[in-house]
Amino acid sequence: MIKPIRAVLVAATLSIAASVFPAGPAAAAVPANTVFQLHRDGSIWQSTGATCNGAVCPGWIQLDNSSATVAISAGAGTVFQLRRDGSILRSTGVACSGSFCGGWQQLDNNPATVAISAGNGTVYQLHTTGAIWRSTGTPCSGSFCGGWTQLDNNPAAKAISAGNGTVYQLHTTGAIWRS
Repeated sequence: MIKPIRAVLVAATLSIAASVFPAGPAAAAVPANTVFQLHRDGSIWQSTGATCNGAVCPGWIQLDNSSATVAISAGAGTVFQLRRDGSILRSTGVACSGSFCGGWQQLDNNPATVAISAGNGTVYQLHTTGAIWRSTGTPCSGSFCGGWTQLDNNPAAKAISAGNGTVYQLHTTGAIWRS
């Protein structure tokens, strides 16, 4: 039987991301089978697994409140966010305290980024040029964000989806390729 874990603010939810792979060492504090929500206001929430009791659903922890967030993706207990300016951030698992939400590490700041997809504890990004990059996990140092390895640079790439240790790309022709 499926039990509701979120009955309140359903209309506010923009997307969800589930982390179903075993947690890696960087995500040891977050259970592997965790669900994350992105609300229309840009806030990101992590499920505690507690079910709803009628219309009351207390099983959510706020991780961020940035109105610049446009997408989230999760894998191996880690959630990543893409912001409107192309910034990619990784959650450290630290919840917001009041209006302060400092539990994030910046991984990139490239305005060419149009999509992210997480798998097996890492994140991949797709650029407007069709370039696909895999994060090495190294956070930015100031404005320098060198923790990326280029996997492909095909202008036909229009979407990506990460799996367990790989990334798939969809081309404008409908062809699907695996790294």
